[in-house]
Amino acid sequence: MSRIVRAASILLFLATFASGASAATPPSVVVAIDTSRSIQPETLAAMGEAASTALGRLPAETTVGVLAFDDLPRWVLRSGSPGEAAAAFGALAPSGKFTLLDDALFTAVRALAPGGVVLLLTDGRDENSATTIEDVARACEAQGVRVVGLGAGKTLDERRMRRLALLTGGSYVGALASVRPGQVGDALLAAVTTPPPVATRRATSVEPAPAAPASLRDAAPAAPVAAGAATTEDEGGGTSRPRRWWLLALPLALVALAVPVAAIARNRARQRTVACKRCGNEVPAGEDCPQCAAVDKELALQERLRNRDMTRIEDTSELRIEAIELITGATSLDAIEKTRVIADQSMLLVREPGESQRSFLLRSDGAFAVGRDPRSNTLIMRDPALSAKHFKVVPDDGMYFIVDLDSTNGTYLNRRRVRAARLASGDVIQAGQVELEFRSFLGQVA
Repeated sequence: MSRIVRAASILLFLATFASGASAATPPSVVVAIDTSRSIQPETLAAMGEAASTALGRLPAETTVGVLAFDDLPRWVLRSGSPGEAAAAFGALAPSGKFTLLDDALFTAVRALAPGGVVLLLTDGRDENSATTIEDVARACEAQGVRVVGLGAGKTLDERRMRRLALLTGGSYVGALASVRPGQVGDALLAAVTTPPPVATRRATSVEPAPAAPASLRDAAPAAPVAAGAATTEDEGGGTSRPRRWWLLALPLALVALAVPVAAIARNRARQRTVACKRCGNEVPAGEDCPQCAAVDKELALQERLRNRDMTRIEDTSELRIEAIELITGATSLDAIEKTRVIADQSMLLVREPGESQRSFLLRSDGAFAVGRDPRSNTLIMRDPALSAKHFKVVPDDGMYFIVDLDSTNGTYLNRRRVRAARLASGDVIQAGQVELEFRSFLGQVA
């Protein structure tokens, strides 16, 4: 009977092992969230909401895991979609007596695919972990994993959060109370879409010094030999005083040797490339990475556009469609007078299902905001597919841009999802069931 039980146990173990081996692919993002009692329930709920918003920025095919930690790290979701991960946060509640932060990070890193990202939400305090922050850093370096941190809680240790980010090549977004909407998503998306840094030994390696030409190598030992020959013997077997011209020859020989060696070193330095610490691409030594510079420029533009003040609906002008048709060539005095209103202007033509088309002139000193929130938008729409603050049309340096405001369902320009883009006359913006056509008449009407 005991043999049957032992055989059954072995078969059960093998079946469990096989099912574990055939589990879903390792996640490329793990959300490690602190559920210890040092985190208040309302803070934990806000952390889950911030993580859900950040995951909404990721591509739908991204595999995500959720790891909660207090007395022990425990998997809430091994591997799933961003939507499944967001749904898992609702079941979390503070528990336990300790915070095994380092053990949780070590567990998350070992489960991640190489080059993955840990989104860490915690107060940064560790209690009773068997591992250390140095163990976590070594594991991250071996796997190419980075930690993107968001601090929360009454006893937040921001110094430790910054240290985790620096040791892993990640980033610390800041404290939950001071982080703007979408900032966590920007940092997470940048980490997921940026290749992990190259190995430390490659980035810090020092090339051997360039060898001097053969002619210089042969000439180098001549100086001490010549110095030794600078004395002459007199008839009595003594030595005479050194010849003074050798005192001038030795410095000249050193200068002649140093100049070509320095030139060779400069040429080699110009040809040497190093790995960019952010994206891992090879760039000439001493120069900025053009790819990272372009990303920074794009993020700066998005931030500038988002912060532009909103135009109130009473400060803009709604036009009838008949007035717009006047620009096509009507020559009556009344048409000419109305056409002057449109000359050198830009406008939005708004089309909603079941509603008549409306048209609004765009001001050059304020943003035209669209969404469901009546306090935060120029044009309030009741479409449930729109976010409270969905997008803005913003004037900037004589041009108009569209910028998405971290909306849930996204903003599309000519059927392509965009974060920020320059508008040209005839472009069509889609958000939910609403369609807006941008028209610009600059220079078209006399």
